[in-house]
Amino acid sequence: MEPLKRKGASMNSFGNKQTAALLNGTRQPDRLLRLAEVCAMVSLKKWTIYALENFPPRVRLSRRAVAWRESDITRWIAAREQVNAGAEA
Repeated sequence: MEPLKRKGASMNSFGNKQTAALLNGTRQPDRLLRLAEVCAMVSLKKWTIYALENFPPRVRLSRRAVAWRESDITRWIAAREQVNAGAEA
C-alpha cells in the first residue's frame, strides 16, 4: 500500500476523493447528527423518520447507537422544499 499524499493528492490509498479533500484541508468533515437533532431539523417524530422509505440512511455508531450525516439531511430537506414548491405552482 502506498503512503498518502497530503498536498495535491487527488485520491487517498482507498481511492476516495472526499477523504483526500479532507486530508488536503479543502473540505470540512461531515457532522453526524443524533436522532434528537434530526427530529428537530425535519420536524418529524422518530417513528416517522424510521418509517420513511426515502429518508437518508443512518450510520451505525455502535450496536445501539445511530446517527445521520448532516449533509444528507440538508439535501433531503432541500429536495422536499423543491417538491413542495413545484406542487404549489
